[in-house]
Amino acid sequence: MKRKILFSLLFFLLFVLGMHPNSLATFVIKNFTIDATLDNSGDLHVTENIQYYTNESVNGLTRNIKIQNPRNKKNSADALKLYAVKVNGLDYKQTSAAEIGDNGVFEYTSSGSDYNIKVYSPFVSSTKYVEYEYVLKNVAVKYDDIAELYWNFIGNEWDNAIEYLEIHITLPTETMNETSYVFGHGSNKGSFTKRGNNITLYVYDIPAYQAIDARILFSRDAISASNKIINTSVLDKYVDQEEGLSQHLESNKILGDLSVTQISLILSSFFAIIFIIFYMVFDKEVKVEKYKYYREIPNQLEPELLQLIYYKKFRPNSFYVAVLNLIKLGVYKIEKNTNKEDDDVIVYCPNHNATLKEYQENLIVTLNGFLEDDENGRKSITLSKLNKKMSRSTGSGYKRFKEGLEKERENLFGKIKKVPKKAINALFLLLLIFFIVSYFCTYTLTGDISSGFIIAFFILIIYLPLWLINKKDIEENASIPFLLYSITFQLPFLFFLISLHADILFIPYILLYIFTMYIFNIKKYPKEEQQITAYVQGLRRYIEDYSLLNKKDDLDYIQLWEDYFIMAIALNLNHKTINYFYNYGKEQIDSNLGYSIHDISSYHHFYHSIGDSFRNYRDAYATSSSSGSSFSGSSGGFSGGSSSGGGGGRRRWWKPFLSVNCI
Repeated sequence: MKRKILFSLLFFLLFVLGMHPNSLATFVIKNFTIDATLDNSGDLHVTENIQYYTNESVNGLTRNIKIQNPRNKKNSADALKLYAVKVNGLDYKQTSAAEIGDNGVFEYTSSGSDYNIKVYSPFVSSTKYVEYEYVLKNVAVKYDDIAELYWNFIGNEWDNAIEYLEIHITLPTETMNETSYVFGHGSNKGSFTKRGNNITLYVYDIPAYQAIDARILFSRDAISASNKIINTSVLDKYVDQEEGLSQHLESNKILGDLSVTQISLILSSFFAIIFIIFYMVFDKEVKVEKYKYYREIPNQLEPELLQLIYYKKFRPNSFYVAVLNLIKLGVYKIEKNTNKEDDDVIVYCPNHNATLKEYQENLIVTLNGFLEDDENGRKSITLSKLNKKMSRSTGSGYKRFKEGLEKERENLFGKIKKVPKKAINALFLLLLIFFIVSYFCTYTLTGDISSGFIIAFFILIIYLPLWLINKKDIEENASIPFLLYSITFQLPFLFFLISLHADILFIPYILLYIFTMYIFNIKKYPKEEQQITAYVQGLRRYIEDYSLLNKKDDLDYIQLWEDYFIMAIALNLNHKTINYFYNYGKEQIDSNLGYSIHDISSYHHFYHSIGDSFRNYRDAYATSSSSGSSFSGSSGGFSGGSSSGGGGGRRRWWKPFLSVNCI
């Protein structure tokens, strides 16, 4: 089941990743042309022509223009004045209120430094050309040695990819024969040309949320009436800054011409390939013979051992199942308590003829340590008293039971191949690769060296517990706690990547995270043990499906009904299935079934009486293993098979099984 979930997550992520962002976008901008003319007063006259394409049905378009630059406030505009909005060459009229479905109108509002244009123009799966004409007031800055135009032509709030952008900038005529400097930012897929006072920038394949800006330094004499005059010289400083930035970009050519999306796709594909290789080499199960139904008890193995093989780990009721099996074998019996009707007595039968395994002998020694000598010279104890005694114990006998059962499994089938060192080394390498690639991606996007260290911080706090937790704990019970712990840091990590507009990196990261959890749960089981698992799967289906039939006379293997009853509990089948085989016993009282689960007058009562004892004993072992202190007191039923009736009901609903005398 874990493997199915793992592969489902893997292929789902690959499916999502394989879809190009443009195929998911509501809008795709095919071409974006900006004509920007700077006049002598420092105002910028802008005409935008945008070619939209949508594969959906939409009601219109929006355009948001921010005139304040939070990082360079002196390069912001003082105001924006809108002149016209055209769609497919037709003038649209401004209105104060419009409704969805309207056509040919637009709303124009402003809030502080944000100006919003909402165009009502429904279209379905087609191309639409939209033109915006406006003036940005007082954009240029005049210094002592130079004038500057520094503007975000495409802000990072754009949620659409732009396939091609062309920006035409016309400076005042005074700059025709003067030296000017042009610096573009935001993409490594751009170029520019300069002829006299005309500058053209070309950029293609701009991802969503990617800002594109340009800084142009030109003759200060071109601005004659600017309200933005700063008495300082900046030419050398700005040229040095831009050249340093260019050298930085050149030194990070590790990204080449790849976008963050493409890098994430490559990284995710690489992780997926490594994942498949590890599965094939370390975890792929061998082919075994499978059965829809299997009627026999596989290899005549004990139910507690079959339970361990089937679930690959100890179940909460493993100890309980083992004791039920000893009762079936005649090692113990349950008798009515003549002094207290609702408190049965468990009695040891020393004259049993059962052939026992070493761990079963140890289990008998442990259980007999709680029994007392009664007036008949037998070892016995009431279930209520047994519960109290086992609750006060540290559970050392349960530890011996687990170790003995694991040893028995290993003697039969050999050792389980667990996490190989090669896998751990590969995980370290993949983490290092992810960190390096993520660092250069975010550093290139932001130019901020701290972004890479923030990624390293998140990776450290998410993965460090994995190396600190005891390896045995990881394999047995740390998956869920570790998952809950690390998930608490997933969302802030995602929000951090979103703030950098690199959230696509979260997909290869999640793949790596799943891969990590998978590696620490790798267990390669011997072929013979996998075959037993297939038998148990068939037996489980047979027991469950047979219980739904009403033809009890068709039970070919009537001598196995007790084994089916215990296996139904061991395999956590529903109470209807368990009660079916439990009730079947009373109909066979006259049959010679040999040793049986005899004298149990109510399975429901017995389950909650003796089940509490074994649960407390198991929990006491878990507590003493972690803290060294004993476990005292617990309540509730023992998990792994339930029965009909309300909690603690005492109603007797069938006669005792065939009794076996103990001397």
